Amino acid sequence: MKDREPRRFRSPQGSPPATAAVPFDPPPSAPASPVDDAISRHRARILAIDGVTALDHARREDGTDVIRVHVTSEPAARNVPEELDGHPVVTVVTGTYEAY
Repeated sequence: MKDREPRRFRSPQGSPPATAAVPFDPPPSAPASPVDDAISRHRARILAIDGVTALDHARREDGTDVIRVHVTSEPAARNVPEELDGHPVVTVVTGTYEAY
């Protein structure tokens, strides 16, 4: 068998040369949901409530998007509003978080 020169890639006519960089424009990030917008707007105010440790975006079993607020105790939950910007708020008593 003869040693042959390796085959070179030939790009189709009209294509950039094989050595050219391929442009990549990543898609724009997905817009935040209305619930995420409400969380961003109210985060500082809700976290300032005594006993609130965190808040996040959650979904009920029926598919409804809610704002979930983590609190240290049931009395702390009473200070959390029932809705923010028309989105229901659900409180979860988690106790205190401890780093370990």
